[in-house]
Amino acid sequence: MMLRARATLGPPAVCLLLLALSVSCGRASRNGPRPLRPAATLEVCAASPTNSPGSRAATDPGTGAPVYLTQPPIVSTADVASVSQSSGNSGFPSLAVKLTPAGGLKMTAATTPASGQQVAIVANGKVIGVMNVRSPIGDAFVIEGGAFQRDHEAIFRALTGE
Repeated sequence: MMLRARATLGPPAVCLLLLALSVSCGRASRNGPRPLRPAATLEVCAASPTNSPGSRAATDPGTGAPVYLTQPPIVSTADVASVSQSSGNSGFPSLAVKLTPAGGLKMTAATTPASGQQVAIVANGKVIGVMNVRSPIGDAFVIEGGAFQRDHEAIFRALTGE
C-alpha cells in the first residue's frame, strides 16, 4: 500500500518523504535505550520525611519539602542497564529506567509488599523525583511528571551524554 502511494508521488515529494522518515528514525534512536555515561550516577533510595541515623538530607523537587534518603541506596549505578526517553502513558515526557537482573531483584525485594513507602530517584547526586510505592517495582520503571517534566531533556543528557 505504501509502495503504491510512493509511486504516484513526484521526485520532490519522495525526497521529502524519505527525509521525514530519516528524521523520525534519528529521533527514535536518539531517545532509545542508552547506557549511562561513565561519570553519571543513578540511584533509587528509600525516602522518609523524618531524619534517621545514616540518612542523607535532600529536597523533594516536587514539593520543596525536606526528604531523608536511606543509605545505602536500594539500587545504584551498577544496577542500571539503560535509560530511555519517551512520552509516558499520560503523553508527558518520561524517563524509562531498565535495571539489570540483580538490580531488579533488589528493587522487588525493597518494594514488596508495597505499603505506600516512598522512594527517591537520584540522578548525579540530585533528587529528581520522590514517589509513593503503590505496587512492587521490578526491573523497570518510568519517571514522569512533577519537576522531571520541566527538566527531562537536561536530565537525559546528563545521564547519557547525548
